[in-house]
Amino acid sequence: MNTRLMFLALGFLLLAGEAVQAQVRQRPASDQRREIVRARREAMAQNRDAMRHRREAMRLRFESLPAEQREFLQALRVARSGIIEQVKAGTLSRQEAREAIRAWVQANRPARPTQ
Repeated sequence: MNTRLMFLALGFLLLAGEAVQAQVRQRPASDQRREIVRARREAMAQNRDAMRHRREAMRLRFESLPAEQREFLQALRVARSGIIEQVKAGTLSRQEAREAIRAWVQANRPARPTQ
């Protein structure tokens, strides 16, 4: 009986030791953590730069639009902000807001330029 308990205790200690070693092995070293943090910061900086370039490209595209299309987009922004305020106030559902914006666009869309 005592030998069985001793072997069980010995087996338990061996298994517990392996589990602790497995947990220690999975944890990255401090150099790896530094590298991970550096890579994450670099990716965030790249994302910021990409967003900045996209915004600049959108601004340039907007500025190069014909005056009629520019006015349409500005009026759409104003109409859309009013509809969004109604959704926030609870007077419109999101689906009703989608339909209202689509209806406004259909009613106010400028004619396509002929090429």
